[in-house]
Amino acid sequence: MPKKKKAKKSVCGAELYIGDDYGDGLATICCQLDEGHDGPHQEIFKRNDTDVVIKWEIDEREICEVCGRFVSSPQVFWCANLDCMKTICTDCAIKGKKRKFRYYCSEECMKAVESEGKSKK
Repeated sequence: MPKKKKAKKSVCGAELYIGDDYGDGLATICCQLDEGHDGPHQEIFKRNDTDVVIKWEIDEREICEVCGRFVSSPQVFWCANLDCMKTICTDCAIKGKKRKFRYYCSEECMKAVESEGKSKK
């Protein structure tokens, strides 16, 4: 008899970015509670056979202004059109044709910038 697959629970995934005392980067704390939970976000891990519990209130992820999804910090771009500057995720970002390291939220923004030269430097 085949095994039944368990339904995957969605986790909240809210993030908190904290500085590192030792200067080697940031640490990202990620909420492990079920999506839509009440109360503060929480991550639990073990250190020396003891549970360490971190709780916080604010989700520091950005929201993509094109698709509306939460985006983790390393995956965020801002539209290179200075008249727009929308927050965009890697899935929605359109790479510039003339300037490959510039990203846009729409074809219209890219055309406006690449024809007029109006973008971030």
